[in-house]
Amino acid sequence: MFSPKDTCSTTEAAKRLGVALSTVQSWVETGALEAWKTPGGHRRVMINSVDRLLEEGVGKRKPETTRSAASAAANALRVLVVEDERVMVELYAGFFRKWRLPVSASFCENGYEALLRIGYEIPDLIVTDLSMPEMDGFQMIRALRQFPATAKVQIIVVSGLSDADIVAQGGLPDDVLVLHKPVNLEQLHELMNSAVERHLLSAVA
Repeated sequence: MFSPKDTCSTTEAAKRLGVALSTVQSWVETGALEAWKTPGGHRRVMINSVDRLLEEGVGKRKPETTRSAASAAANALRVLVVEDERVMVELYAGFFRKWRLPVSASFCENGYEALLRIGYEIPDLIVTDLSMPEMDGFQMIRALRQFPATAKVQIIVVSGLSDADIVAQGGLPDDVLVLHKPVNLEQLHELMNSAVERHLLSAVA
């Protein structure tokens, strides 16, 4: 059983981390921060979980985003790429620039880092690998689908795993599209175009 001194309120956690209360709530919902509910329904956040984020340099300031030249427009599609292979990150960044789409792209190395970033800003589209250190894509996607604010975010998986391997590891939600490595860039381009078109239409609706 935890003692009161081991926990703090979500408001206190937000002050310690220097982030908005909504960001802490997002991190709690997605599991980036450890917390539990009191019998009265209030969230209590584990202080050692808050301290861990501070030690990792999380909080105090919003993480930087790598933006393409075309992303100056306020209605750019926000894309989060979750990939631990540097060559793939460079490939994505290069083709995003080449395609000249109105895209604002951010990059994370694993699911845990992605959940922290999503706490700051929910993307319109997530492109993710499955096999990654610390928290893999399976765990990240399950966490996102349990959180109402991210349950409907479009997710594209790009993985070297076969369909059988994916099923053996618990499978993926039906609305997650899977592309196998080596990635078909023409197909990815078409999917990105479609996502941009839907985003722009929703922005003017």
